[in-house]
Amino acid sequence: MVGIAVLAILLTVAVPSLQKIIRDNRVTAQANELVAMANLARNEAVRRGINRFSDEQALLRLDKNIEGADGWSGNVSLADGVTAEGCPTGVIRCASNEDVEIEWNSNDTELVLSFMDRGDLEDRRTAVICFKHKGSCEGSRQHRKITIFPSGIVETNSPRTDPLACDEACVE
Repeated sequence: MVGIAVLAILLTVAVPSLQKIIRDNRVTAQANELVAMANLARNEAVRRGINRFSDEQALLRLDKNIEGADGWSGNVSLADGVTAEGCPTGVIRCASNEDVEIEWNSNDTELVLSFMDRGDLEDRRTAVICFKHKGSCEGSRQHRKITIFPSGIVETNSPRTDPLACDEACVE
């Protein structure tokens, strides 16, 4: 009986912490997925020598509206790219994610970034993309910010260097 009581007390303490860890990891995993997609699009543009005068493009496309669910979807596409399994034609990497809100520094429901042969963004703008866990957000690991500079370099915040509170605005 004492063992069961101790187990009940331990579970009462551990379950909320475990839920927080799961939410932390969900946001981190989705932020890492976006960084990988941006780096893939940039690397393919450099590797293929895509420039403003060619018909080929290396695109990173993000969408806030996925079929009937909250969340975001994204893909990396190339005009002659080999289609990845489970992705639309011409898409070399795709992802569909839920449970995490995404926003960026434009009012559009879709964000398209086109990379060029020197690794820079075609329109030379800075893209700020933010992830936050839906529902109960607590701590700095559940609100992440990714900045893609005009040079194409991707920078992420980390809990150790640039934490964001759940109620802090990420996109100005």
